[in-house]
Order: sequence, then structure tokens, then C-alpha cells
Amino acid sequence: MELYNTTITLEQLNNDSLPIVAGILSLEALTEKSENRPIPWLMNDPQLCITLKSWLSILHTQPATVFLYRNPLEVSRVLVEKGDGPIEKNLLLWIQYNKSAILNSKGLCRVIVEEDVFNENPFDESERIVHELSQNCGVTEPPKKASREFANNFFVQTEDHGKSIVLTDDILQTHKDCKIYRYEIVDHVESSYEKELYIEAMRLYCDLKSGEALSNDYEWPQISEDILRSIFKENDLNDRKNTEKYLQKNYVRDCRDKS
Repeated sequence: MELYNTTITLEQLNNDSLPIVAGILSLEALTEKSENRPIPWLMNDPQLCITLKSWLSILHTQPATVFLYRNPLEVSRVLVEKGDGPIEKNLLLWIQYNKSAILNSKGLCRVIVEEDVFNENPFDESERIVHELSQNCGVTEPPKKASREFANNFFVQTEDHGKSIVLTDDILQTHKDCKIYRYEIVDHVESSYEKELYIEAMRLYCDLKSGEALSNDYEWPQISEDILRSIFKENDLNDRKNTEKYLQKNYVRDCRDKS
């Protein structure tokens, strides 16, 4: 399944059919130098996972990337509790977004962050991220370092009561050295492909943790057309321009709002 077609977007950029003047001016302002030092700036948007190559074509320099990945079941849980479901669709999108993020950022200087590790020790992980960005990617170091107390207080973990998805002690599958546990959802009837997508997503998550998914010859999960057509409407598969128009519309509007 193709969530976004970079080729079409690049063609529209080249023939000036996308109104991105405000966006270009914003990029020029962001890349200006102060006292001969580049000023770091940040874009943070999950949709960059699939639209990154379009942005690379109009950036003046290659960016450094911080790729933070999260347990797919936890992502699905949050989306379900927000009313964005069903769970099998969330698992499928998690696979597609993380795959796109890795493939689209190939060749860029990349810092990999696992959310669970970061949450356990935000100060040390923040220090590692800054070090790798400055030493490996050439990003200007911040003028002032945060203290351990500030970092740990800033990233306070709140207790999550009443989780709608709970892990059990039952092991569904062992992927190499990584165990995949069965989960339970209150008042939930499992769909035909939910278990299969959960295992595929967790296998990818395990391979991200081990670093295997970052290798050039990694074999990505293959999702069958039957599964795609059972989760997404027929029109969503046949008319991919809907996704492209939605993304383009939101990015153009965002640029206009900031201009």
C-alpha cells in the first residue's frame, strides 16, 4: 500500500502547480546564519515519515534526523482511546509509517531513539542525542546544557489508569530473542487479521530494537492485498490522490498560517 506518492508531488513542485511560496520564504528565513553559525531548527510531524523525500527536494542542506520509535501496541492503545480505530488499522499504519521513515531517511545522518529507553532515563538519552547530533551530524550544540533535575522533571511520566489494552503473560511467539505477548481488550472482538498484523508489527518492533531493521538488506513485512482491502475501503486503495491532496492541503495551509 502506498500512503503517499513522492514522484507526483515532486512533479507538481517542478511545474509550480503547488502554491508553496510562503513555505519557501519560511525555509529561507530558517536557514539564515547568525554570526556565521547556522541556527538549528526542528520539524516534528509524524507525516514526515512518508513525506520526507518531498521536503528534501526544497531544503538547502541535508537535515539530520532523530527517529523515535514506539511500541506498536502502545501507539494503537492511545489511538483507540482517542476514538481512532480499529486496532488492526492502527497496527497496519504503524508498520507503514515506520517502514517509510527508515527507507526515506536512508543516507541521512540519523539518531535512533527508543521511547521506552528515553522515558526510563531522559537526561542520559537527551545527552546522547545532543552528542550524536553535534559530533556525527554537524548540528550546532545548544549554548546551555540542561541539568539532570530539569530533564527528569520535564519528562515526568504520568500514571496511566484504566488502560484499554493490557498485556498478559502468555507468549504468542518468540522472534529471535524477543518475546511477543498476547494482549487483552475489554469488550473487544478480535478481527480476522488483527493477530497477524500485531505479530508482524511486533516483529518489526523487535528488529528496530536490535538494529536489524536498519540494515540495507532487511526484509520488510509483506502485507497481502486481502488484508489491505479488508481494512481500508476500496476507494482508499484505488484513489491514492485523496491522501496526497489531504497532505498537500494541510502543508500549504500551515505555510500560509505562518507567513
